[in-house]
Amino acid sequence: MTKYLKYSATAMLMIPLALGILAGGAWMWLGLVTISFVMVAGDSMLGDDISQHNFNNKNVLNFLLYLTLPMLLIVIFSLAWMTGSGDTDLFGFGLFMQETLGLDLFSGRENTATYHFIGAVIGTGLAVMGFGGTVAHELFHRIDSAFEVIYGRWIMAIAWNADFSIEHVYGHHENVATECDPASAQRGDNVYSFIVTSTVGSHKSAWELETKRLKARGINILSPKNQMLSGYLMSLFLMIPFWISGGAFGLLIFISQAAFAKVVLEAINYVEEKIVSP
Repeated sequence: MTKYLKYSATAMLMIPLALGILAGGAWMWLGLVTISFVMVAGDSMLGDDISQHNFNNKNVLNFLLYLTLPMLLIVIFSLAWMTGSGDTDLFGFGLFMQETLGLDLFSGRENTATYHFIGAVIGTGLAVMGFGGTVAHELFHRIDSAFEVIYGRWIMAIAWNADFSIEHVYGHHENVATECDPASAQRGDNVYSFIVTSTVGSHKSAWELETKRLKARGINILSPKNQMLSGYLMSLFLMIPFWISGGAFGLLIFISQAAFAKVVLEAINYVEEKIVSP
């Protein structure tokens, strides 16, 4: 059973992230510090695992994949609750924690300055894409399972990334490392310009692919079956708690973590995918 445990690290690392966010103040950096330490120190001390394991119970591995989304939603909810102020208590969560566990989340929130959210935003964005994006990527390739594809889309909706499930599978894999692939950096590109061009290009490509798919099936582009439009709605739905709790500030926090998550994704693309020919 121990060989399965390492695959639980993704979900487990979100626990200090959520707890740090809810503690408020400087504790909001806890998740980022923990994730960074485990990733850097863990790689340095443990090295590569080249052993071959036989997994007789693959349902355990799938369960750990599916666990990623609820853990991310806990982090997102915690962040949304913390954007509130005064007596604002999103869904009565603060009062519930006070009455059941004796935890005073309100005082921690009162002692939280705007700059403390920087650690929470970076930590959340890193978890959403560094961990969640990896899981979503796996699920998107299971194209015969509508459930798993949709599950992955909900993960990417946290990062306002409706295009990835479409462009990556049906565009990137056909055009990888060519000039037709927006997610492949060209020689001479710097990472900052690439983040912009890849974001815009991937989004444009996803719309073209989805429009072509819908037209081939005789479906109106404004149909609920348009996966780009439904992806936008999924992201908007996830923003509702932030608006209820923190208003404009809450929306800013959600958008900020989504933007950082996008930066993480495109930085990974920049490193992994390059057109090496002049």
